[in-house]
Amino acid sequence: MEGGSLGTLLGGIGLFLLGMSLMTDSLVALGGRSLRSLLKRLAGHRMYALLVGAAVTATVQSSSATTLITVGFVGAGLLTFTQSLGFIFGANIGTTSTAWLVSLVGLKMSVSAVALPLVGVGALVRLFTRGRRARLGLAIAGFGLVFVGIDVMQAGMSGIDVDLGAWAGRGGLLSTLLLVLVGLVMTVIMQSSSAAVATTLVALHAGSITLSQAAALVIGQNVGTTVTAILGAMGGGLAARRAAVAHTVFNAATGAVALLLLPLFIGVAERLGGLADDSATTAIAVFHTLFNVMGVAIFFPLLPRFATVVERLVPPRDVVAVEPPARAALQVPALALEGARRAVADATVVALTLGFELLQQASARNPTLPPLRRAVKVLTDPRSLLDGEDETTRSLATRLRGLRTALDSVALYLGRINTSGEATALRDEHVELLHAIDHTRRLGKAIEDAGRLELVRSDPGLRRLAAEVVRNLDPLMPRLSAARDVETLAEIAKELRVLRKDEAEHRDAYRVTMLARVADGDTTPEDADALMSASRWIAKLPRHAYRAFLHLGWTAGAPALPSDED
Repeated sequence: MEGGSLGTLLGGIGLFLLGMSLMTDSLVALGGRSLRSLLKRLAGHRMYALLVGAAVTATVQSSSATTLITVGFVGAGLLTFTQSLGFIFGANIGTTSTAWLVSLVGLKMSVSAVALPLVGVGALVRLFTRGRRARLGLAIAGFGLVFVGIDVMQAGMSGIDVDLGAWAGRGGLLSTLLLVLVGLVMTVIMQSSSAAVATTLVALHAGSITLSQAAALVIGQNVGTTVTAILGAMGGGLAARRAAVAHTVFNAATGAVALLLLPLFIGVAERLGGLADDSATTAIAVFHTLFNVMGVAIFFPLLPRFATVVERLVPPRDVVAVEPPARAALQVPALALEGARRAVADATVVALTLGFELLQQASARNPTLPPLRRAVKVLTDPRSLLDGEDETTRSLATRLRGLRTALDSVALYLGRINTSGEATALRDEHVELLHAIDHTRRLGKAIEDAGRLELVRSDPGLRRLAAEVVRNLDPLMPRLSAARDVETLAEIAKELRVLRKDEAEHRDAYRVTMLARVADGDTTPEDADALMSASRWIAKLPRHAYRAFLHLGWTAGAPALPSDED
């Protein structure tokens, strides 16, 4: 084996991977908004989901990208987990298009004369344009690099003499299993089953491996693609973990069946491949498609039961009030914003509910406030739990910690979304969500102000103000759980706007009373200022909730309302 040939082969693999990455990322970004609209229409049809999953994967040339995007759709609430399985199954069929592309075009024709100009044209488009045109230029350049990489791989493979049989054995189950493992490792190292399959086809075309060896490698590469989904699910929400398990079980089971029936599949693939051009590489493309279609044929009729099994295998770890947006969705800004909008809405509901409960207890005739000051101390210094806090304090501290963590994570997630090159409407949606999370975070900080809450409890006038807010909020609270759709968001914003105006009138009356008490000498200016500050603190709860729901409604298409800045 010559070092120069090995270097050429590695360079060809690198060019192929770079081309795939450019093409996939650009096409996914270009089609993000269209995908979101398409999925909303097709979510209820399993067969359509299967076909769309296959078509999208064949277009972007990456089953991993399709799987991760699908996980993002589930996290954003556009799909249920059961509906997402159709897209995941379809992705496995769509990923076989790479083998067909390489075997029928990349290895049969000299496309470098066309591929290099494509790289140049795409790079120039990227250099001199912005936004969607620039992404299209990257996709064109990536497509050209894929074929340049195949040419370079062929040149490198021609100088390498490898006999897998010499070290993998001359047949038998152990030899085949070893080759499957090699294929799996190839996909893990390259982080692309498409690149691993392309490398296998180049080696087969050069005569370095046999048809049966290539088939075993392809089985391993097909299973290895689940590693990307597993890595993408780490640290993700429940939907991401379930999708990763479903993808792994499906691919592993499909690979096992293909392995058990390997001689039969190879025989059928050779016969069907002979109808095209009677080459070994085409037979492998047929083989790759054949066993993936077989897997879908087995699992697709059992899809609801399969989903139930996976849901039992991956139960919720705990009750999470705010499900974090899927990191996989960051590849598609439109999808990432959809998931973030739901997370901000959930966080706003949690914050308003907690603030409502605290005001409710503070405004009671015989208020029995939970020890908020101690809970905040536990929140900031968990070691204080060693002092022996009661269950009420621990429960409140847990809720406060969950709210703070959710708000910080959603704000960080929104900061990672890049809409600079997107359509104006999408960028505006991003800005509105940033406004919404800002107001929800302010609401969260107001809730943790134990001193103001204790002032409310100590003053009859403030208790009446709090009771008025509680009375107005009470009919609204049962409907907060549905605060995700446009109509509900708009209605809640309208009602909170009316509540704020009513609260402002009572607060002005309280202010007049306090100033009169100062004039009469019944209280000091300092004490009056503290009490009036506490009355403004009461107003922060409905005010920030109103502003958050207002901006959320605008992102979902709700009609404009006056923002009532104050």
